[in-house]
Parts: sequence; structure tokens; C-alpha cells
Amino acid sequence: MTLQTGITVLRDKYQLLQKVEDVHDVQPYETWIAKDDNDSNFLIKTWPYFSDNANELQRALWDAELRSMYRVSSSPGAEGSLLVVRDAGLDKKNKCFIMVMVSFGSDYARLIDALQNRKEYMWLSNREPDSRVRLWRGLKQIALGIQLLHSQAILHRNISAENIYFHPDNDPSTFRLGGFEWSLRVGERRIGQLPHGWATPPEISKSLSIGFRQEMDWYGFGVLVARCLLNIEDIASSSTNERYEKILEKIQKSDVTFLSDLEKQVLLRLIDHTVDNRLMRAQDIISAIDEIISSLYGADANRAKNPLLLIYNPSSSNIVDMALDAGFIPDEKDSDEYFNPLNPMHVNYLSSFIQQDLSEAILYHISEKSYILIGRQLSFKITRYKNLEGRYGWEAAFVLDAWGLRNNDGGTESRELPINSIKVRTQRDLSREPSLIAESQNWKRYLPFEDTSSNLKTNLANLYDFIRCTNQLELLMRDSELFQYEILEHRIEEQTEYLVIKEIDRQRPAFMSLQLEGGLAAYMQREVELNTQKDTSLVVLTPENQAVLRLDKVDPKECFSIGEIDIENKLINLRRTAIAGLSIKPPQKGWIRTFSMFGQIELVRRRKEAIERLTSHSYLLRSILAPGQSFISTGDIPFPAPVPDEQVDIAKQSVMKDILTTRPIYALQGPPGTGKTTMVAHLLRQIFADDPVAQVLVTAQAHGAVDVLRNKVNNDAFGDVAEENLPLAIRLARPDVYTEDTEELQEGSVEFVARQILDRSIKSLSDSLNLSALQKEWINLAREMRDAIRTSSTDALAQEFCELVKRGANITYSTTSAGDLEELARDLQSYDWAIVEEAGKCHGFDLALPLQAGHRWLLIGDQSQLPAYRIKDFLDAINELDEAVKHLVALPDRASKLLDFEWINKWRALDDTQKEKFKEFCKEWLKTFEAIFKRCEKATGRESLTIDKPIGAAAGMLSMQYRMHPSIGTLISESYYGGKIKNLTVDENGNALDRVRAPIKSPKIFEDKNIGILWLEMPPAWENADAAEKGGAKQSTPRYTNPMESETIKMLVNKLELRDQYIERIRIGESKPLKLAVLSPYNQQVGLLRKTLRDYSFPVGIEPKEALQAKSGRSTSRLKFVHTVDSFQGNEADIIIVSLVRNNMRQDPATALGFLKEAARTNVLLSRAQRLLVLVGSWEFFVKQVSLIPPEDDTREEWKFRRAITLLDEWFKTGQAVKVNWDAFAEKIK
Repeated sequence: MTLQTGITVLRDKYQLLQKVEDVHDVQPYETWIAKDDNDSNFLIKTWPYFSDNANELQRALWDAELRSMYRVSSSPGAEGSLLVVRDAGLDKKNKCFIMVMVSFGSDYARLIDALQNRKEYMWLSNREPDSRVRLWRGLKQIALGIQLLHSQAILHRNISAENIYFHPDNDPSTFRLGGFEWSLRVGERRIGQLPHGWATPPEISKSLSIGFRQEMDWYGFGVLVARCLLNIEDIASSSTNERYEKILEKIQKSDVTFLSDLEKQVLLRLIDHTVDNRLMRAQDIISAIDEIISSLYGADANRAKNPLLLIYNPSSSNIVDMALDAGFIPDEKDSDEYFNPLNPMHVNYLSSFIQQDLSEAILYHISEKSYILIGRQLSFKITRYKNLEGRYGWEAAFVLDAWGLRNNDGGTESRELPINSIKVRTQRDLSREPSLIAESQNWKRYLPFEDTSSNLKTNLANLYDFIRCTNQLELLMRDSELFQYEILEHRIEEQTEYLVIKEIDRQRPAFMSLQLEGGLAAYMQREVELNTQKDTSLVVLTPENQAVLRLDKVDPKECFSIGEIDIENKLINLRRTAIAGLSIKPPQKGWIRTFSMFGQIELVRRRKEAIERLTSHSYLLRSILAPGQSFISTGDIPFPAPVPDEQVDIAKQSVMKDILTTRPIYALQGPPGTGKTTMVAHLLRQIFADDPVAQVLVTAQAHGAVDVLRNKVNNDAFGDVAEENLPLAIRLARPDVYTEDTEELQEGSVEFVARQILDRSIKSLSDSLNLSALQKEWINLAREMRDAIRTSSTDALAQEFCELVKRGANITYSTTSAGDLEELARDLQSYDWAIVEEAGKCHGFDLALPLQAGHRWLLIGDQSQLPAYRIKDFLDAINELDEAVKHLVALPDRASKLLDFEWINKWRALDDTQKEKFKEFCKEWLKTFEAIFKRCEKATGRESLTIDKPIGAAAGMLSMQYRMHPSIGTLISESYYGGKIKNLTVDENGNALDRVRAPIKSPKIFEDKNIGILWLEMPPAWENADAAEKGGAKQSTPRYTNPMESETIKMLVNKLELRDQYIERIRIGESKPLKLAVLSPYNQQVGLLRKTLRDYSFPVGIEPKEALQAKSGRSTSRLKFVHTVDSFQGNEADIIIVSLVRNNMRQDPATALGFLKEAARTNVLLSRAQRLLVLVGSWEFFVKQVSLIPPEDDTREEWKFRRAITLLDEWFKTGQAVKVNWDAFAEKIK
């Protein structure tokens, strides 16, 4: 390899500027400083492959190395402590492998050079505590980097100043660790000699048989620290043992000017001659560094358990007023007595009240000398205390004033103080007891400081704050679902307790923009009708003083179930089983909430913790916000395993290839019927063919979607693989591990899989002869663990085995917010891939948990279908964000301790212009998947989208549909996808394949076997008032119904019959029964349809299509087949009947069409049917409305619906679709 200054490498993207010389032996690589077209500098490492082409072994090793490097570079905190990979690939022109690294500020000064010129760097030459603190903070970043490498099973093996890079114009906060490329993976054999240098521990020189271990990296770190704190570069040429002895001597003889006793103690433990005595645990070392930093600030470690002294002035009216507002009573015996600062009893009560409120305080940074101390209800601005000699110090803190969240001087850096650590006293108390100072610890230990290594740049901070903001707004949405009630009737009959309640005005109104239409009665009716979860119909009644969001969970037996709801009079009937001595009498007046709110609030808490961890994951935030900055393409490579062409079409193969060859993020649009789950299933087959030990996280919002994908993977992609060769797959369980009606473990759950593994191992060994003692012992242990799992025992060994299965699984299926997933993420469990299905339905905060668990990210959604839930409410709240924040702050108990003070403080500190910019940013990102997709389209530097051939893009679209009748497929493609979707459901003559035809015998209107779309035409409202929609604002009822459409659908379904031939095919097992679903865009119409069809008896060969969320094991008689459009997204049925509802005499399409003006909703509505789509509504009404939409104005949201109506109008004339007049239909039915 002959690389020279000035040449370009890696497809001419980088020009070599300067070679970085290695001070040790000749290495098999070269290191260069290079620049790209934007004159940004990078550190480039090159490895030759000494032949015209890299052989398979070299390529395999390189691919494995890249996977490890990518995992490290995409890990949380990597950018703040390590050199990270920016680009990589094979350079065929120069015959070498190339890795492009980037660091802070794109400058690559090395610590080795700084150590040889110490006087030029204040933090190396100045022995003052402040300089040492800066140095220790930089060294802490290196320690965090080592910890990160070890968490990814990588040993560095040469922690030395030669591998520490920094920006020469900045302080040690820019320290970044390099030199770990092509390093040692735990459990792998390494060709070559162990390194010998500063980082070599003395035990290696004594025994060549000693393998390198993690603790040896920490030894190297200890020597690095010694080199930074002490000038010992003159012993570099000494032998390993001589150098070690001289380092020890230098440390031991250093006085306090160079090393404090604590620094000396930590250094000696890091490089102790006895290996077992060394500091070897990352957390212990990082804690020791924190303690050194605190000690250099003046904190005495021996007094760490002493209280923090807070001094205040009881004569401050602001402090007293704040305490009074929070419930302080100066005299418990006389509640009417006013506070008197001269009354010792009053002052003592006030001190105790403040101290109690600050028992779990948080300290926020404002400026260099001022901080905010926040308790449960009280907040104070504090600073250093000034003693009698006039000297300021943090031996005690002084309250400058009371501080409210209305103030704009709050910072974002914070620190939680130890519980009950604050002692509150007055200035007079301190004058009388000067020993209070000596008995207290220094506040400096706990003062938050601005950590530049973790600060997010403005654009990344905006994305982070958007995620925080919307998660906080969710609290207001949950608050709007709390209602106050009054009991009108209460009776107990035959061991059943009955209530009739009515909503009353809330004492604390909900945020206006989020108040629910129709109030309590309408909300409860929607919850009951539209959900299938077990506890949906349960409600919790609490006293008037329990208006908080988060309560201790209530036993479901104490809850009431919802009975009949009288919408018109806004009355709700409740009932529960009356259990003597157990049931608590419900409050006459109080608060009512659904039982499901317990889980919803817990979900907000989990997301808040996940979001907080994003501060250290700037790589993820950058990959989402600006994918082009982290985009890497390794070029076209063949699939690792054969791809079945009959299952995976060319469009899917093209997308799969680009997903596999681009990093770190790919966004995929999957229109209806194009086989998203099939593509993911076969993608997983390729991932494991390439890397059998890979770990993949597969998530979706809904449990049903997760289960559908899991079944597709098992049955399609890996259907031909022997069980023992399958990737280990687990399903993070639903709330109950056991199924609803039995004590059987849920299939695929961690416990289920663990028991399977134990059963197989027991059987395998039991069939063997001549078992060893160890094998016999294992069989006994395996049986014990299996039995413990079966009986839900708390046996420690069984639990450990289940945990091992969970952490070792190749594929983990989960919802985006599963509690188990939160636990894995918190414990730094990471996955090579994080795949998010239904990403278009996710809010930004929904993605925080699954994405931070992965190193490569695949987001699959459809921005042309329904976005995340209640997105309009989020938009309204963002438009009124100042008011929203006021309501957040007013939530009781600081929103049950879920309030994000840091974000609120930051918002308050913005000026009006900054607030408007942030609000515009939030509006753009509300449709998070769409925003990511647009950015991924441009990641290559130009707009590029994978459709039918691989082009190295970071975004793609599946374009071949297999599910729908061709008429339905064409209607969707032309109206909503610009004609990009191709139907693969036609034969060579262009006719629909049998598998997408509806074999219906009755009614006679379906005689045409090729029919895919039928419009059942209702009279327009201006001709027949009975056909008009009912309800809405004018009639003071929530939303809309259309009774005539409901009765018409009843007439239709009652006459449905399948052809005899198809029924016979079902009987002999050649075909499956058809699934039927009825949809409507309006909740109230769904309720009406369910009542109308409640006695419907399904004909032979037709079954109801339940919601995806419905749990398995229920009998079909209980399943609902009438759904809202929103709840049916992602679902499908052979026959879909749609009640369109809207039929009025308005002249403005935006108001006349209502929900139907929304392109995403009508797209879902029209694309759920596989064989037959029946639309029930007034054709004349819709034709009139779309005629008012200018055909050239395709920017209007209603335009796509106009396009669909225009196409149908053409097809009715050509026979591609059928329209039947209601009168004629009714006559035929009779």
C-alpha cells in the first residue's frame, strides 16, 4: 500500500492531508488526517489487503469488525467519549480497507504531544484545583469510553496517551478515546502479539500465557491518569517492570501540591501490583473520579452523610406567602392566627414545613453562583452563604427569594439531592449555633455543572425538546379524562351494587383545547364501544381530594363496571359485585377515571425515563433529524442467503438490499397490501444468515400487529428451518404472562421459551446413555427450574435462567412501550437492529424506548394513512403552548412527580421569537414518521427512493400489492399514491384472480363475479330527510349517526349468502371462511350499527373480523365486527361494508365532509377490503361536494377524496365498479 499526501480515497470522497506517525512498532495500518469536499477534517485508518481483491476471509473479518465498530459508534454516549465511525468501505483503487473516524471539532491533536509540551496547556501545568477538576472531567470521559467498549464486549488493549485525541483550542472536555479499531473481542482468538508499552501491566511481562482481560484496560487507564497528573514522560523508554516501579515511586513521593491523598489513593488502587486489589469495576472507578472532583471543590468525603445546611430569612414575605399557599399553618391550635417572624414557635413551624417539603429536592443550575432548589411545592433561589467575616462559601446555602415557575431564569442542568439531606435554619439559629456549619457538608458536592460533553446542539436539542414537550402534553390529555361526578342513585340488590351518576363541573378545569367533546357520558361510551381490552369497562371512583393523575393501583374487585349510558341526559349506570366487608362505599361526590389510566400514566413515566436517557444519545437524534450526517452505504453486495422469488417480489428484494447495505437508519413506506410483514420476515432471514449471533428487536404499537409479524416470521421466512436451528425468539409478554382463561403460559413468552429449552435439554440428555455426573446434575436442575416456571415460583435459579433467555434472544418481539423493554434499555441491553412496525402511528415519544435500544434502525409505516392518535389535539396544544404549560404546572402534586421541570424552565426562558420557532418545529415533527421519511429520502445528498431496484437509498416504498381486488388496488394507487402501486392480483387477461373475488350468491346485485367495488346509493338529504345524517353541534349531540344507512346495512348483511361451490370448498378444507367487517368513520355510528346488528346471525362460510387487539381464546360470538376506521387500520377483511354517514345540505366541503375530508382516513377506509368493498352513502351528496373542489388544487386535503370519487364515476360508466340505487336495492331485498 503506497498512500501519499494529496491522493483521494474511498470513492474519491476524502483527500489525505497528513500522516499521523505511530511512536511504537510498525503497525499493519496507517493513520491519516484527511478532509472531505466540505473541508471537514477526519481521522482515517487504512489496512491493506495485499492482493487485487480482498479474499472472502478478509472480507468476512472486515464485515465483523464494521459491525462491532458500528455498534460502538451508535451506542449512547459514544460521541462524548470515543472517536466514532463516520464512513467505511473497501477502496479497490488503493487496495485497502478504510475506516473514517470523527471527533469533537474535527481536530485531532493527541494527548501524547500535549504531555511532551505540558507548559502550553494550563490543565496540565497548573496545579490549582480548578485545573485539576477540568482534567479529571476529561479523564472521566475516557473512563466512560472504556466502559462503553467493555459493554460491547471489546477490549482496547492500549489505553495510552497516543490514543487520546482532543481539540487543541479547548480543554479536556474534548478528550476522545481512539485506537480500538481491529481490537480484541471477548471470546475471540487474536493473531499477533500482545502490545507492550505504557498500558502493559507487569503481570503480562512475567507470563506469556496470561490473556488480556478487561481489568488490564483499567490498569492502562490508571497509568494514563498518572502521566497526566505527574510529569513522568522521561521514563517512557524503561522496561515494563522498571517503568511500573518508577510510576509507583513517583505517586508515593508526590506531595499534596501534585496529588491529594484521595487522588493518590485512587491511582495506587488502579495500578496495584496485586490484580485482585485493583479498582476494576467501571462504576467504582467513575464514582471514585466523581469523589475526587468533589474533594477538589472542597467537599469532605468523610462528612458526606452530614446534612446540607440551608439558611433563610423568616421575615421574607415572599417565602412566607409561598409557604402559606402550600398549606403552612403558623399555629396548629389556631388556624386563623397570622404568621409572625418574631414568634419563635411560628418560625420553628415554618422551618420544619420547609424542611419537610425539601425532603426530596432537586437542584437546578442558573448561573455560576445561583441555583434553584425545588421541593414538592416550594421553590427557592439560592446562592452561597456569607459568613460573619464577609466570606462567601458553600459551607451553607442561603435563600435569596421564593421562586415560581413563572420566572424565566431557570436552567436545565439538575441534580437530585439525597433524601432528607437538607437541614433548614434561620440566620438567627446559625448565630446561636455556629457549630451548625462544622456539622454540615459542603454543597459543592451536589452543585450541577454544565457538562459540554453531553450538551446537544441547537437542532438536536429542538428534537429532544419536542419529544419531551409532547410527552408532557400527554399528561394534560390524561388529565382531561378525569371527571368529577355526583351519585344520583345508590342501591344494593342481590349482592350487586348499582349506581347512577352524573358529571358535575370540575373544580379545576381541564385545559380548554383538550376538553373532550360530549363530556363524561360520551367519553365512557366511546371507551366501551371501541376497545376490546379486558379492563376497558372498569372505572375507579375516588374522593374529591384525589385529583392526582397517579394513584396506588386499585383492586379490580373494588372497581365498577359501566352499564347503560344515557347520552341525552348524560347519566351513567355503574355496577359491581357487593362483597360483604370488602367493598368500600363510593364517595357521594368525587373523581372518576377508567381503570386503564393506571397503565397509561405508568406508560408516561416509562417514556419520561427513556426520553431522559436520550441526552447521551446524540448519534440517534442526529440520525433521525439529519440522516445524511451519519449515512453510510457499503455498496451493492449479494444477499447472504437465497431469496425465494415466489414469495419476495423484485420491489421487496430491492428494498431489502438497500436496508442491508445502508446505515444507520432506513425509512420504508408500506402502502396497503404490499406485504410489509412478508418483507420484514425475509429480511430477518438475511440478517441471521449474515450474522447468526445478531440480536434484533421487533416492535409495533399494538399487540396484535406484533403477533401477526411474529407468526409471519415463524411460518414463512423460517418455515423450512429445523427447530434446533431457528433463531432464539421471545415475545415480551402482555400484562399477564398467562392466558386469560387458562393457566397456560403465553406462547412465545420468555417463560414459555425458557420451559421449551429446558424440556428439550432434559429429553436430549435423558435419551443418552452413560451420563456424566455433571449431566445428571443438570437434568435435576433443569427439572427444578421447569417446575418452578410452570408454577410461577419465585425460585431464584429459574428466574436467572429466564433472564438469561431474555437477554440472549436473537429476536425480541415487543410493543413500543413494554415494561420489560424499558428494563432492558435501562440495563444497557442493546440490539444490532431495532425494527419498528406501524411507525406512522407512533408519536416521537413512542419511538424513544425502542430506538435507543438499537444500533441500526428500520422504521416501517405509511405516512399516507392515519397518523398517531389525537394528533389534532397535540397540534391545538402546541398552538397554545404557553397556556398548556400553565396547566401543566397547575397539575396536583407536580403532575404526580412526572412534571419535566427542565423542559418547562427552558420553555419559560425563551423569548417570543424563539417560542414561535420551536412551535413551528413541533408542528413539522408531529407526524414523526413522515418527517423522518422525508429526511431519509435526502440522506444521499439528493432525493432518492428505492422502488423497484436497489440504488443505495435510505428510504424506500413497497410498490406491488397482493391483497386487494385490482379495482380496489387501482382506486387506492391512483387516488393516494400517485399511481405507483402495481396490482399483482390479476391474471394474464387483466381479470381479478379467484383469491380476490367475492363468491357471493345473494343478494343478486353481486351476480357479476368480477365485481370489487359496489356503491349502495342512498337518497341525498335534500330529497329525503330520513337519509340525512343525525347529530352534530346543531342537534347538541356528539358527532354523527345515520340510522337509514344502519338499517340498510342490516338489510344487506341479512341477505348475504355464499355460492354453494365455495361453501363446499370450505367444507373439504380447500378454502377458508370469508371474514366480514363493517366500518364507519364515526364512533356514534359504530355504536348504532352494533345495536342494529346485535342479533345478526352469520351465514355459512362467513365469520366476523375482530379487531387486531382482541385477545386469542375468545369465542366468535363475543367478537365485534363493527369498527371505527381508526381502530381497523392495519387490519383487513374479505368483505368490508362502509357506512359513510355524512349527508347534509352544506356548501363547504371542509365542513360537509367532516372526517371524510381527511385523506389519511379515507385511504384507510377504502383499502381494508380484500375481495369486496361496499360503500353505503349518498352518491349525489359526495359528487356535489367534490365538485366544489377545484380539480387543479391538489394541495387541498379533500383533493384525494375528489380523485377517488372522480375515478368511481368513470368506472360506474364502464362497469369496473357498480352503483345500485337504494330504492331498487330495497325492492330486490323484499
